[in-house]
Amino acid sequence: MELPKDLFLENEKTEPKYFHSWSHVKDLKSEAFSQKYPHDNAYAHNGLSIDLYKMKRVRLGDIPSCVLEQRKIYINRRKELGLIDTKELEIREKRLDQITLAFNRLYPNETEESLQREVYANIYTSLWSMELDDLFPLQKYKFEGSEFFGPKNADKILRHWYGDYMQIPPIEMQVSHFDSVIFL
Repeated sequence: MELPKDLFLENEKTEPKYFHSWSHVKDLKSEAFSQKYPHDNAYAHNGLSIDLYKMKRVRLGDIPSCVLEQRKIYINRRKELGLIDTKELEIREKRLDQITLAFNRLYPNETEESLQREVYANIYTSLWSMELDDLFPLQKYKFEGSEFFGPKNADKILRHWYGDYMQIPPIEMQVSHFDSVIFL
């Protein structure tokens, strides 16, 4: 499927300074800037974006090592591109140690379940996982006049991660990634 001309697929192949482990689809008719995430402003295209996370089939006990590996790749890419200062680098490296300890408590990798049970996991940003039976076979969903494939039990997955996803969150729970957005 080809993207419309006002959208751009951004990843390590299309953006020289790309440091994320996942791709973005960027809106070329907007400009968005962030003080909280200034390294995102380094990209050639600064439009609003949607993250495209890959899901990977992994054993439950392997999720922690996969997530930590991807976070290290992310930190190293930013370091190589000069998009991380010493202070933030130290904070992120300490956080990796904390994540390792938390994962070891949550997912002991020597249990029968963790050695046998496979799930689909988003290993790039967090510990999102889906049971195989909730994901496959994929179902078609209508959105804005088009049909898209999605997980078999989308409602169950969305409720697990977001609670009542059909309700707008209270204002104190709404957090923006960007400080300003300009529509061109």
